[in-house]
Amino acid sequence: KTAYEIYQCDWSSDVCSSDLGLRSLPWLGTVRFGHIKEELSFYSASSGKNLPFMERPNAWDAFENPYLYDNGITISRTYLEDRLYSWMGLFQTNTRTDALGVNGTGALAFDVRLCAMPVYDETSNHWLNVGATGSIRGNPDQLGTSLPVGQATVQPQVRSGSSNQVPNLINTGAIYTTEGTQLYTLCLNYANGPFSLGAQYDAQMFGNSYVGGLPGMPFNPNAPGSVKPVGNLYFDGFSIEALCFLTPGDHRAVNKMAPAFLQVIPMQNFSFGSGGGLTGKGAWEVGVKYDFVRSQFQVPDDPSPMGGYLGSTTLGLNWYLNPSALIMANYVYTTGFFGPQGPGDAAFHSFGTRFQFNF
Repeated sequence: KTAYEIYQCDWSSDVCSSDLGLRSLPWLGTVRFGHIKEELSFYSASSGKNLPFMERPNAWDAFENPYLYDNGITISRTYLEDRLYSWMGLFQTNTRTDALGVNGTGALAFDVRLCAMPVYDETSNHWLNVGATGSIRGNPDQLGTSLPVGQATVQPQVRSGSSNQVPNLINTGAIYTTEGTQLYTLCLNYANGPFSLGAQYDAQMFGNSYVGGLPGMPFNPNAPGSVKPVGNLYFDGFSIEALCFLTPGDHRAVNKMAPAFLQVIPMQNFSFGSGGGLTGKGAWEVGVKYDFVRSQFQVPDDPSPMGGYLGSTTLGLNWYLNPSALIMANYVYTTGFFGPQGPGDAAFHSFGTRFQFNF
C-alpha cells in the first residue's frame, strides 16, 4: 500500500465541479484542490441526490447556498477509528459558478468543520453525528462597483424552474460592510433502524453594516445621502426533521468518513415477476420537517423593516423504486413576513412532486 494516492473527485449532481486530490497523506489525510464544495453543514456536505426532502432547509438557503461551491483547497481526515472528523478549507469567494476562474476581488474565506460520531453500529443502522462549522469570509465586490457587499435571500420549499426563475420570499437587499461576514452552523443527525432525526442551526453576522453604499467611498450605487448605518446584523434560523421507512429493513445511512447522507439502497427494488405479479415494493419513507429563518433588520428613519422571517412545515413522502430512481412528494405550509414589498403575516400552501433519476 502506497503512502498516498492521487485521484479525481466525482462530478456532483448539484453543480458541475472539478477537483483533484491526494488521499492517505501522513498527518494531513486528504487534500483536495479545485472547484470544491464547502462543507458548511451536514446538508451542504450531502449530495443533492441523497436529500430526504425536495429542498434543503430554509436557513441553509439563506446562509449557506451562496457558498456551496468555490475555488479553493481543503484538508480533511478522521481520527479514533473514524469517530472524529476534521475538515478545513481556504476559498476564493464568489466563484460558485465560475469554476477555476479568477475573481479579481481577491476576497477569501476560511472554513473549519468538526464532527463527532459517538454512536455507530452499522449492523443495526444505529448512529449519531454531531458537528459544528465556522466560516470567516471577505465579501466580494458588487458587480459594477468597488463596494464589498453581502445579501441573504430565501426561496420557497417547493420550486419549479431554475433558481433565477423562482421568486424570493425574503430578500435583505444589498448589505455593505468592509468587515466581511461570519457563518456558524450546529448540526445533529441520528438514526436507529428505520427512524432518523435531524436538527440544524445556522447563523450569519455582518459587522458595522450599511445600506445604500459605504460612507467615504468614491462610488455609491445610490444617490448621496442614501447611505445609512444599520449596525451589527445577526440573522439566524433552524430546522428540525423526523423520518421513518415503512418498508422492513430499509434505512438511511451515513458516510462516517465525511459525515453526510448516503444513497438509499432499497432492500427490494420495485419489480414485477414473469407472471405479472408484484415481487418488490421498493422503499417507502415518510417525513416531517419544520423550518424557521429570520433575516430582518431596521433602517433608520424607515418604518418598514427590511428582509423578513418565515416558518415552514413540510410533510414528505419518498418512494425509492431502486437505487437510481426516486419519486418524492412534499406538501408545505409557509407563514411569515416577506419584506416591505410583500404582505404582512402572509401564509400559503404548496405541493410539489419530483421524479429523480441518478446516473
